[in-house]
Amino acid sequence: MSTEAHPQVSAVIPTYNYSRFVVEAVESALAQTYSPVEVVVVDDGSTDDTAERLRPYRARIRYLYQENRGLSGARNAGIRAARGEYVALLDSDDTWKPEKIASQMSLVSAKGYQVVVCRTAWPKGAAEALGFEDCFFSGPGFGSTALMRKSLFNEVGEFDETLRSVEDRDMMLRLTRDGRKIGVLVGDYVTIRHHPGNMSKNAATMERNFLRVLDKAFDWPQARGRYLLKAKACSNACMDCSWVYFVQGDRGKALTRLLKSFCLFPLPSGASFGRTRFIRLKLLLRYLLGDRLPGVSRSGAIGAASDGAGSDRGGSMRA
Repeated sequence: MSTEAHPQVSAVIPTYNYSRFVVEAVESALAQTYSPVEVVVVDDGSTDDTAERLRPYRARIRYLYQENRGLSGARNAGIRAARGEYVALLDSDDTWKPEKIASQMSLVSAKGYQVVVCRTAWPKGAAEALGFEDCFFSGPGFGSTALMRKSLFNEVGEFDETLRSVEDRDMMLRLTRDGRKIGVLVGDYVTIRHHPGNMSKNAATMERNFLRVLDKAFDWPQARGRYLLKAKACSNACMDCSWVYFVQGDRGKALTRLLKSFCLFPLPSGASFGRTRFIRLKLLLRYLLGDRLPGVSRSGAIGAASDGAGSDRGGSMRA
């Protein structure tokens, strides 16, 4: 039962053919020091042995099976089924540290935030919360780091099931467009697993969905007519997409998108969220010199080391 002092938190874990990972995710949710925590696993039409692997946990979790609807569809199903006052999202190939939810709920209690995300590091002097404009540029990191009041989904809507990536940034923009802030908890609370099965490898899908999210956001009254912000946001999107094309092995498209980023907004936009002022110049050198330039890992998104959650390339499930 929820109490005023300790509201119930529902851990929502969507999964699809990740039987080799999902048990660790479930165990990390069950091991939380905070109580009460409800664990809801949404099996999005898995054809592997996910159901069998989770059978020993059935007395301690709620297991829901549905036909495949994609990551957003699975998250939405879990959120609707959640009984907690708060919902915490966990991708099935990631894990939480035991004190993750307790630390987030302490920040909720102390600061009154309705949404809290985790970051492994935070720029010196940066605000302790993300506002609307920040959410165009900060790595979204929503999939396994976010905790939020469930009732907010009634206000801003569920995850957009037509998006196959960038759904996290879309949600963060909707949450903050009317002035709400997203609190940031800094520390090592979430382990993001990088592996060949990540959705993050599809650069074309990310690019298409990123542009859709920006088109939608700049049609809202809160952003309509803000041409400088739009130029910066589109430039940032091109930079992110260029890096994913490079990681995917398409150096030509990577270079094209990076040059487009310069054309949309040629000036440095300043260091923010772990990215250096001249990150685009560094990327340009990397694209031209290949692996001979140190300091930028091909294994993750630019800025991933700072926010602990990568960028907009999608969650950990394939549709």
